Amino acid sequence: MKNIIYILFILATMNMVGQSSTNHQFSSVPDTSRFEIVQSEQGARYTFKLDKYTGRTYQAVGAENGDLVWQEIEWNYSFTEDENPDIVNFQLMLSGLGARYTFMINVNNGLCWQLFNDPSTSQLWWKLNEATYNFN
Repeated sequence: MKNIIYILFILATMNMVGQSSTNHQFSSVPDTSRFEIVQSEQGARYTFKLDKYTGRTYQAVGAENGDLVWQEIEWNYSFTEDENPDIVNFQLMLSGLGARYTFMINVNNGLCWQLFNDPSTSQLWWKLNEATYNFN
């Protein structure tokens, strides 16, 4: 009987430990905090700092001296008129499937961007256009 109770205790403990170790993969909204650090399951290479008010995004990169620094990711679209400077406007979503499935959304107007790796300029946010379908 003691062995059964001991085994049940071990199983319950393992279940609780498994539930508490979750990976944070996307920013939380409508949390009113302005900044957030988000990391993909793909590893430390995909660690970002997000300003949820402005959408400015920085990637953690190694400097020449070995220090870790924040490098801003450029945008292919200007949207200063689309955001309210006093509230959360942006959410970042990182997929465990790969970097190409990293997205930014303006949570107030629905505009979306995809992280795009441009070898000539560095990574940048590329605006996704809405698809239009004719179902007639």
